[in-house]
Amino acid sequence: MSRLLLPDLKSLLLSALLLFTTYAQADPGLIAAEQVTGTWISSEQTPGQGQVDTLMTIKVDGSFSGSLLVNNETVWTFSGNWTLDKNAINWEYTESSLVLLVEDRSEVDTVLSLGQDEMTLKSGRRDGVRTLRRVQ
Repeated sequence: MSRLLLPDLKSLLLSALLLFTTYAQADPGLIAAEQVTGTWISSEQTPGQGQVDTLMTIKVDGSFSGSLLVNNETVWTFSGNWTLDKNAINWEYTESSLVLLVEDRSEVDTVLSLGQDEMTLKSGRRDGVRTLRRVQ
């Protein structure tokens, strides 16, 4: 009977290890500013707009800049400053090609996972989750 339980125990331990590894990626103590710097892209296909791409460069000096493209046409450019607070990225928009309301000039995203080439963020304002891929 112990042989029958052994594979289940191995599966359970493997599942626990995977769960811990996934959690550790988003552990606030493990995220350093250097890990989020670089150029990132987020792409999605939307029913109403078509292909929507966000390209953003996050610099180690605390600045960021980017653009939003819909069907390969730039519809918004932006820049500003960012800070990292545990597993939250605080964005402060200082320039925008579109007029931003006061409440839209800052936002906070929670880092759900962070790997070398991929970062998943949960928006504090739009209640959505997006995954970015590192370009550089």
